[in-house]
Amino acid sequence: MKVRIGGWREVSLVDVLESISFTVWFSYCNFNCPWCSNISLARNITGKTVEVNDIIKAFSTSKDLVEYFHVTGGEPTLQPAPLLKIFQEIKNNFSTLISLDTNGSNPHILYNILELIDHLAIDIKAPLSNIHKFNKSRISMKKVSVRLPKYLINILDELVEAGEFSSKADILREASVTLLSQVKIKKRGEQL
Repeated sequence: MKVRIGGWREVSLVDVLESISFTVWFSYCNFNCPWCSNISLARNITGKTVEVNDIIKAFSTSKDLVEYFHVTGGEPTLQPAPLLKIFQEIKNNFSTLISLDTNGSNPHILYNILELIDHLAIDIKAPLSNIHKFNKSRISMKKVSVRLPKYLINILDELVEAGEFSSKADILREASVTLLSQVKIKKRGEQL
């Protein structure tokens, strides 16, 4: 199976908060953020098509040096079949934790892979209270703005219930207005 990627880094100290990771950058993005730092990757200007097995083989050489196998982009959920295949291979053949960084715009894809991942980072591109003001997306934000906040509210509720924060407002205050980054969650089998 083939996947379009920007590349990978065998050992990264910056892609998963406070952890060492093997990081793969998937090509394509369904957002069009004017501040994007990976615009050539998001628009598929740069990158290469590789076999999923090539990524797994490269990972196997550095697996003992990292805590996480991390996928970011672009937007990884736009290539769901290779994403699922990679995560299944890692989960079935290695004891490494799995991390995904996503814009959260495809909750139905997240639902299908949630049981495989140990860390989920959702990169919020604008305040949820006025998402249309900042929308430069090539997709309908109506669909995302209905589903994404419900999913985020469930995550925020979990963090409050776990005692990590006293309220949802505290979480959002700490996360800042424009970015909820690197929120670590443990999946419990909930549906998105």
